[in-house]
Amino acid sequence: MGLSVFTLPTARPIHVDEAKDHIRLEEAADDTLVGAYIDAAVALCQTTQGRQYVDATYDLTCDGLTDGTRLPRPPLAAITSITYVDTDGATQALATTVYTALTDTLPGQVVLAYNQTWPQVRAQAEAVKVRYVAGYVTPFTVDAGTDVVTTSGRTFTDGDKIRLSNSGGALPAGLAGLTDYYVRDVSNSTMKLAATSGGSAIDITGVGTGAHFVGALPETIRAAILLLVGGMYENREAYSIQDVRESSALRSLLWADKVVEAL
Repeated sequence: MGLSVFTLPTARPIHVDEAKDHIRLEEAADDTLVGAYIDAAVALCQTTQGRQYVDATYDLTCDGLTDGTRLPRPPLAAITSITYVDTDGATQALATTVYTALTDTLPGQVVLAYNQTWPQVRAQAEAVKVRYVAGYVTPFTVDAGTDVVTTSGRTFTDGDKIRLSNSGGALPAGLAGLTDYYVRDVSNSTMKLAATSGGSAIDITGVGTGAHFVGALPETIRAAILLLVGGMYENREAYSIQDVRESSALRSLLWADKVVEAL
């Protein structure tokens, strides 16, 4: 069994401006350094927890199809495709009617749909590939002239109920956090938002600042990343990663949601 990243995230879960506010840094001279510290902190936190923060697409390869196959790096958003090598040696795409994605388990799983059977798979290593999207948040941008929202990393379906969040700035004018919105007019990675199910599209009058997301990163994770960034920025070479790992505050923030069965 192997796991690889097919598509990397297109945004950091914590914007540089939010990290700068945390460490009380006003000048822009160290923006690149702060960004590097964010990347290092995110990598450490994700590895410790066995989770994925911003949407990424993974490929899980295995030798066969079994009910309850676990998909590492939760939370699972969706399965993009499942392919397998049949007994004749040809690569086939598994119909979506054959399986179901369990996105509410930890980690997510692939299970057989009702009254379906798994196809015969050739007896060879890594004959099956499951491509899936995992992550807490999906980056998005807006076009204030057309009210169109463009997501990166995940697509949505008309009628989906979502919430929005922001790091390092403010959401686009016309949108707010802690508010339910309903997806409409989906076309690939673009969509519009309504305040009610089936309602009119919201008039978005500005693009906002910072990084925008569909979904929200848990506050414990946000705090852990900022704690690490602050420590690395203030201490530089004298800072010990071992000291970070042994920090009781960091352990408390990260280990409560650690995925024990992470790959």
